[in-house]
Amino acid sequence: MNTNIPSLFPTTGDEPCAGQDVFFPDDYQNAVEVGKAKALCASCPALVTCRAWALAHPTLTTHGIWGGLTPQQRRTHRRLFPDRNDAYAARAA
Repeated sequence: MNTNIPSLFPTTGDEPCAGQDVFFPDDYQNAVEVGKAKALCASCPALVTCRAWALAHPTLTTHGIWGGLTPQQRRTHRRLFPDRNDAYAARAA
């Protein structure tokens, strides 16, 4: 058992994602499913923190919409902006 897995960022339980399952769609090409999740993310006060955490922990976020980004969007972002990866890790710590 790996005990070195970083914990999620602090949440209050009042975030729009609390208790929702729309963040793990079966098909990321389904614009309706993905759109529902992204709409909830857009209204969330933890959006920036969530996104930074997901970008800083790619092995823990291989599936799901985190910080308003799909897995493909996160991979693309990390590839296009590699110089920001350390900043995401620092913000997510």
